Amino acid sequence: MRREIHLSAKQPLDANSKIQLVTVADDLTTTIRLSSGEMLSGKPSDYFRCDQFGNSGLQLLSASHETGSAIFQRMWSETK
Repeated sequence: MRREIHLSAKQPLDANSKIQLVTVADDLTTTIRLSSGEMLSGKPSDYFRCDQFGNSGLQLLSASHETGSAIFQRMWSETK
């Protein structure tokens, strides 16, 4: 399954995934904070690798320094 997550300065926190947008730099390096307090950074098309999302569970699709916003894709599989 997959879901897009839109974060911005006005809405920096996603309640479902518990990620918070911290900054989007001039070079589009985007920093997020996980619920554990861990900080991760990446650029568009990068995956944020961590225990919470694994190696490919959270990808930064796009970011804008001008608007202070970022779009992520959260991917996971459900097992029965």
